[in-house]
Amino acid sequence: MLQSLWRSSALRAAAGLGGGGLALAAGNLLLARVLPTDEFARFALMYSLVTVGVSIAPIGADVILVRRDFVPNRRLHRQVFYTSVLVATAVVAVAMSLYPLPVALLAVIGVCIIGGGIKTVPVAYFRSQQRFNAALALTVSTNASLLLASVIGFVAGARSALLPGIAMSLSLALAAALGWHAIRPSISGSTGSTYAWSEGWSAVSFASAGMILGAFERLLAPRLLNLHELATFSVLATIAGSPFQMLQLGVGYTLVPGLRNATTAAQRAKVFKHEAIIVAATATTAGVVVWIITPSVLHWILNDRYSVAWPLLTAALVTGALKVFSSLAASVVNALGSGRDLFLISGIGWVAIAFGFIGASVGVRWGLTGLVFGVGAGWLFRAIAIFWIAAPKLWLKRD
Repeated sequence: MLQSLWRSSALRAAAGLGGGGLALAAGNLLLARVLPTDEFARFALMYSLVTVGVSIAPIGADVILVRRDFVPNRRLHRQVFYTSVLVATAVVAVAMSLYPLPVALLAVIGVCIIGGGIKTVPVAYFRSQQRFNAALALTVSTNASLLLASVIGFVAGARSALLPGIAMSLSLALAAALGWHAIRPSISGSTGSTYAWSEGWSAVSFASAGMILGAFERLLAPRLLNLHELATFSVLATIAGSPFQMLQLGVGYTLVPGLRNATTAAQRAKVFKHEAIIVAATATTAGVVVWIITPSVLHWILNDRYSVAWPLLTAALVTGALKVFSSLAASVVNALGSGRDLFLISGIGWVAIAFGFIGASVGVRWGLTGLVFGVGAGWLFRAIAIFWIAAPKLWLKRD
């Protein structure tokens, strides 16, 4: 059993990402303890907008790099920089119109998106080369930047989201510069290759739909409820959602190249079955642990400032499990599917967002618990629909 666990590349990646997850959780809990409720909610909203913006910023370049072997040349970096600036501008404009965020915090969001967008290129390049240690180090730098920001805010006794936000933006800019420097030997003197913009838009549509759905509770709570409920959900997501998020990322990190490198249908099915069993067992264990420790964390770390009833905790755990299994199916399509398949599952992602929005709008009658279950309806639809497309891909013959 121990050998089986160690052979699971997804679980090893999840373990590596677990350190980043702990940093993210610790950072959020520190900020939840030191910041006033509304300011913690604004920081959580800022972080969600940044994650969505970063997923869109490369316009599919990061997804395509994982699917193919080609050099991330200077032209690609310039392209990603320009698209990141455009996406950052658009996200800031939308946030300005929808949410009660000060101008300075909006500027921080823009800087974070540009830095995070640029960082996705070296991360994707290292993943495509199966150099997972380097890719993981750059990936968890985002969570490390949040932890650094929270420590600075805690030590300074911050009463506003702005100070930790500025610290986080500077850290992300530094990580982007280091990532660029790390792959310079690989791109020196190379002209590289390009890809069709239509494929890039399909890829970014798929990735951004999943990221938006993943942040949907935080994006909807201040509109359908209030900032206090957003803060409560952010605390809940930190405790109950972090293990599932790390496992979800771990699956995507390694299952895609693992399936792509398998030469026969039997090998692909074996790779997927092995990873699926291990991931299911780990998700179940994580759910039990979260159920046990959540009351203690709320009492001892947050001094009972936030209250989470068992129906709300149940909703978070169910949604977390659906995210993990949806990621399994999406990884199969990402590794083995065609451009048309990516376009199809991107459409599924946007339909899932519609399901989630309708579910949240109806469920909000029962407060935050109803909103979370409503968004979970979108994840349920996404998981079933993508599995329907993914299953045949494991058995198709490839040239």
